[in-house]
Order: sequence, then structure tokens, then C-alpha cells
Amino acid sequence: MLFEAEHLSKRFGGLTAVSDFNLSLDKGELVGLIGPNGAGKTTVFNLMTGIIPPTSGIVRLDGQDITKMPAYEVSRLGVARTFQNLRLLKSVSALQNVVTAVQRDYSYSFVSALVRTPHFRHQEAEAKKKAQEYLDVVGLGQMADTRADSLPYGLQRKLEIARALALSPKVLLLDEPAAGMNPDESLELMNLIEGLRRKYDLTILLIEHHMELVMGICERIIVLNFGEVLAEGNPEEIQSNAEVITAYLGPDDEEDKEEALS
Repeated sequence: MLFEAEHLSKRFGGLTAVSDFNLSLDKGELVGLIGPNGAGKTTVFNLMTGIIPPTSGIVRLDGQDITKMPAYEVSRLGVARTFQNLRLLKSVSALQNVVTAVQRDYSYSFVSALVRTPHFRHQEAEAKKKAQEYLDVVGLGQMADTRADSLPYGLQRKLEIARALALSPKVLLLDEPAAGMNPDESLELMNLIEGLRRKYDLTILLIEHHMELVMGICERIIVLNFGEVLAEGNPEEIQSNAEVITAYLGPDDEEDKEEALS
């Protein structure tokens, strides 16, 4: 398996946010992680990307234990993510947001940057060219010079995806990428995610509340509820799972079962 989490748990004092979570992602898979608000989905992402340490359990990438590595090292090894709450550099351009990610693998001294040596200028030009390519891929090519905080919310989501792609990940974790988007924008995003998977040979784990998007592109779906895995299966199996429907709707909404996860 390319990416694995085994018996992952996280407790905050007396509160168990995630309990015995297991996940295996093979290369090229597109898997959805869904569940009601507060189910622990983002906590799982934080555990798998080094943002917070687990109370117990192991995370592996290509068979390597990355459980105790800091977030920057996890990213360098090939795990990139977006965030539920946008973390863009708001006061600089869309292009510069992506350049900061591209430049991670470049090397030059402070003095070189200060006096703008030929080596520095060459790397800077190369970084801008690559950043522009990532913006083009997500449909933001014409907005490269626009300040990040001037972009509509849905386009800021795409900008964060472009920045994650610039880290050249093997595994891409998307935390509610369709949040704040209208139905047409969500459909466009669904097509974009599929296209990115093929173009960059990505393995993708997706947290999302837009069920049409999840059911439309994910081959496999994991349902989390109160920090524990409630169900796992293909979209058809999840849509017809009575426990999943109850978790989303509650026990008194039987008449809405057919529309619950469609």
C-alpha cells in the first residue's frame, strides 16, 4: 500500500476524537472520507500529516513510518493537503502563493537573494513559470496577479489546491474543497479533481459534505461517526447502508432514506 494508517487514535484529555482508525490507500485510488459534523474527519487528516501527534497508532508512506515526523517532513516525503479553513497568503498574489510552494526545493543563500545573483534570478524565473502552470491547470491562469483575498471564495479553494500540487505530492488530502461552492462550481470541481488524478498520477483522500461530488468520483468511501469507522464500501453500498443514513438523518427520518446520500 502507498499510504496507511493503522489503529490510529487521538485523545484530548478525557475526549476521544479518533478511535482505532484504519486506512489503506493504493496508488491511484480516489477515496472519500465522510461523516456528520464533528465526526473526527479533519482530526484524521491532522494525524496523518504531522499537524498533531496521535495518542497511538502508526502512519506509513511507501512502507516508511512517518508517524512522529513533523508536518514539513511529511510534506517533503510526498503528502500534501488543503485545509477546511483556508490558509492562503492573503495579501500577495495568487502566483506568489504557489511560488512559495514551488521554491521549497530550490536553494540559494540570503545574500544571493539580496543582491539578486544570476543563479537566484534563474531559479526565481523557473519557480514563477512552474507556478503559472499549476494555476493554469486549476483554471486560475488569468488571475495570477490577483491578490489571494480578492478572489471569490470558490477560486481561493482552487488556489489552495494549486499550491498543494506545487509540492509534487504522491498523496493529496483535500479537506472540504467544495465548501462554499454552488452546484455548478461543485460539478466543475469534481471534473477537476478527476483530471488532476490522471494528470499527476495522484492518490487522493477527500473529505466532503457534498454527496453528489463524493458519490460521483470516489471508488471507495469511509464513513466516520463519533471518531470511529461506521462503514466502508463503494458508493452504492454506502448509499443503502441503514446505519449511515441514521447517522446523517437521525432515527426519525425514515421517509427520507432514498434521498439521504444522493
